Amino acid sequence: MSCAAFKIEKSINGGVDWTQIDMVPQGTTTYQATGIVSTQETRFRVRGYFGVNDSGYSDIAIQTCFCIPSPPSNLLLACGV
Repeated sequence: MSCAAFKIEKSINGGVDWTQIDMVPQGTTTYQATGIVSTQETRFRVRGYFGVNDSGYSDIAIQTCFCIPSPPSNLLLACGV
């Protein structure tokens, strides 16, 4: 059976609870998730669906983003006398 589309789910508590975050069309091979918190482990899984029928889940992908802040700009140094 061919899938009509895919449901993408994420978990931020080690895979205990899952939330569906999107549905993408068949043939989609990449996905850019938003709302990821720096240093928080986020798990993703995908399942195909066709009508009311869902496939089994994919393997779980684990991602932890380490966002590096931009350096400050427009600094002014003042020396006291």
